[in-house]
Amino acid sequence: MLGMVVCFLLRVIADVPPDEDPDEGTAEERDMENAHHHHMHHHLAGPSGPGMMFQWGCVGTGEWNGSCDISLDGKSIKQKADWSINCDPWKIGKSAQDNHPKITWSDAGDDEGEPPHQNWTCPEQHRSPSGCGDFRDDPRQLKCEEGNYSKHKGQWLFDRSSGYREERIVLTTGEPLLPQKHMCVQRPIFYENRNELDAVTPPMLGRHRERWPKWGEYEYLPTQRWLHAIEHGGFAFLYNHCLKPKDLCLIRRYIQKWKHRMEHGDLQNSRMRGSDRGAGKNEGPGEFRFVMTPFRHLQRAFAVMSWGEMYMSKGFNEATLDEFVEKNYRKAWEDFQTPGMYNYSWSDITKKDTSECSADVDIHSTKPLKMETVTQYEVPSDVSSIEIADLRAEQAALRQNFNTALVVGVGCYLATLVVSVVICMARRKPAYVLQSSADDA
Repeated sequence: MLGMVVCFLLRVIADVPPDEDPDEGTAEERDMENAHHHHMHHHLAGPSGPGMMFQWGCVGTGEWNGSCDISLDGKSIKQKADWSINCDPWKIGKSAQDNHPKITWSDAGDDEGEPPHQNWTCPEQHRSPSGCGDFRDDPRQLKCEEGNYSKHKGQWLFDRSSGYREERIVLTTGEPLLPQKHMCVQRPIFYENRNELDAVTPPMLGRHRERWPKWGEYEYLPTQRWLHAIEHGGFAFLYNHCLKPKDLCLIRRYIQKWKHRMEHGDLQNSRMRGSDRGAGKNEGPGEFRFVMTPFRHLQRAFAVMSWGEMYMSKGFNEATLDEFVEKNYRKAWEDFQTPGMYNYSWSDITKKDTSECSADVDIHSTKPLKMETVTQYEVPSDVSSIEIADLRAEQAALRQNFNTALVVGVGCYLATLVVSVVICMARRKPAYVLQSSADDA
């Protein structure tokens, strides 16, 4: 007991200042926790709130009642994803909104004449070129004023003075078991983290449309399409819809670097080459598999998605991005390089002007990339003195915390040792007195 009291007193003496309560966490940590709890509160509120409760990627209430292609018990499929034209018109390069005799907004059965399983028709207001409800989260019409730009966490890719280029959030998730992974364009697909809040985490995998997109940049590519792209071993570069042009320049320049490296670079890892069963090659260069699109209310400046993996950050750090790309490229459920048929709002990234940030990323670098050295990068020459001072302050704080923990640990050990000796001596003394009394008798 005495040892515990001594340890407690040592901990109090060496504790952090009163205005930095360790139980409260940092301001940044509190913001993230509050956003998470706020999101969960709305998510659990049901379809009446910003979030929606669902199963199998479906919502079965309100205007979406009857829209699911799978029974809620998961035992039967109401509309089979059969690779037919009606299931996904992009099979023949047609938009879901095109006028075509085999394209309908209801479950009309398949091309072979199979009858419909359920009387469901997508509401007209939710029809889009990609599918029913796929453009509900299209952010292109949202206004991003200067106040909103700085309000959303306040830091972006080119905010070098804040030091947020060192932030790196990497998440991983597992493959779910589903009655069927694809869903036809007549029916909406919902994702767990989609809501109306201003801090959204994109899904790392999930149900999606049958036809995957053409590799490249898009004015807007819905999640229902880019998930299929990352399932084929590529990356989805997502960015907050309020990013400024100079921020987008960095992302485009970085992608162009990898495109050039795939075609001309001396790549150490064979997975970075173009061979796959779709291309019918065993070796040699290949097209860099990527899509780039804005993402509504992305909780960080940008994110890079691979199948089951996500890199997310407030700042641009080329070395840590290279590490993620090298580790996760072509690491997916299907290794398939062939470009898809979906190309609505596609644009040629190679024709985008990136001269504004040409000094930040060297597109034409053919320097070999090695995993064992990628994390041992030198500090860029453009790092500000403020960033360096902040890093040194963090190092000093870590050394102080280590020394404090060492002192507390040694103190507790010595106190416990002293208490143990005292207790041992106290227990032996009565036995000695008892023995002496017996001898006197």
